[in-house]
Amino acid sequence: MKHKFFTLKTSFGSVYNQCYLSVAKYYNGHTAVEIMCEEGPYARLTVNIEGIEQYPENYSCVDTNNFAEAEDVIAMLGIGKPTGEYLLSGWCSYPVYEFKKEIESNG
Repeated sequence: MKHKFFTLKTSFGSVYNQCYLSVAKYYNGHTAVEIMCEEGPYARLTVNIEGIEQYPENYSCVDTNNFAEAEDVIAMLGIGKPTGEYLLSGWCSYPVYEFKKEIESNG
């Protein structure tokens, strides 16, 4: 499979080359997105939490709790947009994003 590669620069100054998206579906059909890099899996952009079922399947919560730069990466790659809504899980509030229906693992 051919991937569209990108370079990921973190706020800590780390640089990861040859990164690409791995896109799948959660058990409920919602979009699951993970960043893969040369070194292996880097971060999940999305998280599957209760309440997302009320949205279309191309909507998912962005995991800003475990990956603070997730929204910046989504904007940089142009793969989704914020809805302005949030879902709560535990002590965290996750932004709900509408992802492009055509995103694939090649970005």
